[in-house]
Amino acid sequence: MAVGAEQVFKLTFLPPPHTFSPFNQNFTENLSPSYSSFYYSRLTETLMSKPNTFNNQHSASSMDANTVYLVTGVNRGIGHGMMNSLVQRPNTTVIGTVRGDPELVDTSNLDLAKGSLVIIKSLSSTSETDATTLITSLELSHNITSIDVIIANAGVAASFDSALKTPISELRVDFETNTLGPIKLFQAAYPLLQKSQRGPKFIYISSSLGSIEAKEESPILAYGVSKAAANFFVRTLHFEHEDLVAVALHPGWVKTGNGQAFADAVGVTEPPMTIEASVDGVLKQVDAATRETASGKFVSYDGTIIPW
Repeated sequence: MAVGAEQVFKLTFLPPPHTFSPFNQNFTENLSPSYSSFYYSRLTETLMSKPNTFNNQHSASSMDANTVYLVTGVNRGIGHGMMNSLVQRPNTTVIGTVRGDPELVDTSNLDLAKGSLVIIKSLSSTSETDATTLITSLELSHNITSIDVIIANAGVAASFDSALKTPISELRVDFETNTLGPIKLFQAAYPLLQKSQRGPKFIYISSSLGSIEAKEESPILAYGVSKAAANFFVRTLHFEHEDLVAVALHPGWVKTGNGQAFADAVGVTEPPMTIEASVDGVLKQVDAATRETASGKFVSYDGTIIPW
């Protein structure tokens, strides 16, 4: 179910004393569907006998009790897998972004834990204004007062070709999304990261194909250059922001669209890693990352340090 220009789903929440009871039938019956944003409660089977509830003014105090993640590129692949896994954690808010229409994102398979919330928003990495607009909307429309973890996952691979044959236009496509997109997002979201009470983290989903030292013969000019440049950005964040955990994280060679495209380019039948295995490894590294152990480093999903 999707309504308006975004989706917001919540399983259960504890409202502040001045708001409606979670099971206030009068509130449910009188809710106008014309609200620009609202919360759709997905109740478990044990609560199906209770009336559904919506709360357009979800309190900042209850939001602050949650761990807030912003994950880009959640419409499919690793991003969708991370969103699905994170919302199964109690008291977790996941802000998921997609390039296109948020209403087209399939949220029917999400298994939200108690107190958890998912907000789907639009964000184009190529836009000069989308990142700022996103953060403003989160603050004004959703009472998001801080972000604990940003996982910059959205990425493209316009081509897998040699240095001689890669069109400059395709280099621009990869650089715009894979490099400039995360930079624009960080610049817009940093004020909310600074307000994290748990210690802010900026995680860039990179690729071992962006390692200069480990580079081997493979047709990856556009993709590799864009990932290597973004890795430099992540390491820069580590030195410029002592309050921040900044990590470039390799998710593995995964069975996604981009992963299969690279497999085709190098004559391999399919990537070796499932999305589920990648997500499990990535989130373990995200959870464990500290300034001392992982910040300013290029880390694989299994904890191995990758050379720059």
